[in-house]
Amino acid sequence: SSAASDVYKRQVLEEQGQEPFALAYESGGFLYLMKGYGRQNSGGYSIRVDSLYATGEVIHLQTTLEGPATREEQKGDGSCPFIVLKLEARKNASVVFEG
Repeated sequence: SSAASDVYKRQVLEEQGQEPFALAYESGGFLYLMKGYGRQNSGGYSIRVDSLYATGEVIHLQTTLEGPATREEQKGDGSCPFIVLKLEARKNASVVFEG
């Protein structure tokens, strides 16, 4: 269920703390790809999805962390930017995280 996957996402974020991470999990017929970039010194970061594609049973996700463009965006005590992508589940799929 969606509520169960939300609980799992929150649990993962709490467990990872401020460390970078990449993981995939399946729930309710969907595949969730999570990528976190760890603790950054300010807010204002964004994550760009450079590519997402499948070759056979392998799903490739490439992302880039982009820093704040202006001084004004560099506010706050820091942040732990992450992204979650929700895809239809694929049988026997493995995931390769890049970037």
